Amino acid sequence: MMPRIVSIFQNGRDQLGKNLSTFYKRRITRLSPTTSATTAIAIPILMILGSPGDFWRIIKQGIFTTLFAGNLGAYRYSGNSYFIPHPNPLVHTWSLATEEQIYIFIPFFISAIFLVCRKNFALRVIGFSTIFSFLFEFLLIHTNFLKFHVNAPESVVFYSPFTRLWQFCLGCACFAYSE
Repeated sequence: MMPRIVSIFQNGRDQLGKNLSTFYKRRITRLSPTTSATTAIAIPILMILGSPGDFWRIIKQGIFTTLFAGNLGAYRYSGNSYFIPHPNPLVHTWSLATEEQIYIFIPFFISAIFLVCRKNFALRVIGFSTIFSFLFEFLLIHTNFLKFHVNAPESVVFYSPFTRLWQFCLGCACFAYSE
């Protein structure tokens, strides 16, 4: 994905807005039809095979999924854990939602870095962001901080795009350093 993000900046600052718009339009037109079809197929099947209590919970999950917030819906409507068996045919959409939320953030983050900084400094900022995000996830997993503030803290860490950001930043850093 990083080569596509880098291509946003190749035509200079005057084309940045147009290139960002094109990037987001391609993401939406690639993902929206399949996400909508999955939701549209899963809900009638659930109406036939599921219980009425499951129906409303999964309808709500379907709304979150359609809005690319399936990770938030999975946290809220799947018993707060991906690994606890609650019937939810849309729970797997959490990863797509996390990815899309990160792709909303990363182009703006990288554009700000590359527009303001020289390339060497920008690479250091990306490296620092990778380390910071990893440490943030590590601390949330290995401390009791979240236990006092939220229900099912391990699920917050699992579904959050902020704790997964380091994985994307690591890929960005590897690509940037390989050039």
